[in-house]
Amino acid sequence: MSGKDGSWQGEIYRILPGLAGDRVGIDYPVIRNLTNTYLVRSLDGTALRFSIPVLLTAPVPEPGAGGDGMAGAIIDAVKAAIPGERDLGPIAGVGTEHPGHCLQNIEPVTLVASRSAIGTDLWRPDHGNRIDGEGIHLVVRGALQYPGTPTPVRIQKIEERF
Repeated sequence: MSGKDGSWQGEIYRILPGLAGDRVGIDYPVIRNLTNTYLVRSLDGTALRFSIPVLLTAPVPEPGAGGDGMAGAIIDAVKAAIPGERDLGPIAGVGTEHPGHCLQNIEPVTLVASRSAIGTDLWRPDHGNRIDGEGIHLVVRGALQYPGTPTPVRIQKIEERF
């Protein structure tokens, strides 16, 4: 499942197990390599772009018809907390040369449906960001400042930022 050796993508599957906690873990069943799970250098070479599917195992009621609204409220709460919460900064690309490249992660979503697929890159409720009986599924994307090629020290620093 990993990318080529010596690349950050080659390290992501070694980093993921260390990201789990008491109420959060990696949503392993939905991992799609280089689609919703990646750790790659940006095209301009200044950032390390990431996408990680997570599962929050907080107890939630069975969502039923309001599931999208519940997931949307959680995503909106995370977006609203980003300016005041340093640990959420990578979602907005804080500290990178071009944080504007992460605007789709923090833009408000008011569009419900669009035949022309407007807003499909925004962080919003969808098949990857939902609530079900297992908990809250979120695909968290963002960017960190590019640290250089992977070394044990750099890998540890990236793990700490996550």
